[in-house]
Amino acid sequence: MKLNKLVLVVSVFFLVLSCINNNKNKIVYPYTKTVAQEDDYHGTIVKDPYRWLEDMDSEEVKDWIFEQQKLTESYIDQIPQIVEIENKLKERWNYPRMSLPFHRNNRYFFL
Repeated sequence: MKLNKLVLVVSVFFLVLSCINNNKNKIVYPYTKTVAQEDDYHGTIVKDPYRWLEDMDSEEVKDWIFEQQKLTESYIDQIPQIVEIENKLKERWNYPRMSLPFHRNNRYFFL
């Protein structure tokens, strides 16, 4: 019985400790507003609270994208293996390429 209590106490301790450590690295996302947009498609009401994000020319959307990009870059910059990942991707993306064939004078050519 005492062993069960000890295991329970130790488990709770490690659970609380892991929650405390996770809060240090918690990502705080930029605020994304929602709007009361509803569309009626043949009698079916469809809510679209993020419709305002479809206006790519809006300064508000551009600011939101900038904030999201800042957050993404700050996260990526913390990854210690980022240089190795980038090199591996470049290695795989760098392969010989040729264009679609085109036909001239009864012959096919690739560029």
